[in-house]
Amino acid sequence: MSRIVAGIQSRMGSTRLPGKALMPIADSPLIHWVIERVKAAQKVDQVWLLTTTNPEDDRLIEAVIDTVSVLRGDAQDVASRYQALFEKTGASHILRVTGDCPFIDAALINALVELAQTTQADYAHILAQAYYNPSYPNGFNAELFSHAAFQTMLRLNTPADREHVTAVVDRYPEQFTIVRLAPPGELSRPQWKLSVDTAEDLDRVRSIAAALGQSQQSTVQQIIAILDDHPAWQAGT
Repeated sequence: MSRIVAGIQSRMGSTRLPGKALMPIADSPLIHWVIERVKAAQKVDQVWLLTTTNPEDDRLIEAVIDTVSVLRGDAQDVASRYQALFEKTGASHILRVTGDCPFIDAALINALVELAQTTQADYAHILAQAYYNPSYPNGFNAELFSHAAFQTMLRLNTPADREHVTAVVDRYPEQFTIVRLAPPGELSRPQWKLSVDTAEDLDRVRSIAAALGQSQQSTVQQIIAILDDHPAWQAGT
């Protein structure tokens, strides 16, 4: 893999929790947690924020412009933003991350890249959804895909898929070489949710961040250990 570029998609216009990208967790906005944790992945060559051309996202750009490169595109056609990122950066592979995952783990990202390199897969992802078992908690999600795989996605996409980018992979698995990074049994918590979609999610993440102290680079092992000690924070999807 010659060049791996991370694209973190985020916007201020979330329907369930508007403005969540800039809501504070400890001393930093949520989006800063995501950016700094992705930047800590040594296997990633460059990190970009992908947002929209909507005026409301001007504030988001102002908040991150000193820490990450920014690309703006259509609010609904998210796939077009990733297409523009391939074109602008010359990436061989893109790591897709959503901006609502403040605890995404750099070590898992590195492991995902290594898995894809070893297997020569053109699509790889971290198992972090309730419908997988074993699975990390939702919130450690990331996907890695090659330029060729992305072109196949674009060819197979329906108009509705343009917002979700990679949904066609599960519908047409025979079109891709797929690998999945699964957790060891002791770290499998498919029932837990650590992505932020609601005010309740945000409160839970803030509690965990406070328990972690000042470290923004805490590991999935440390986060799961804290949750094991605090059953009240173990909300599911």
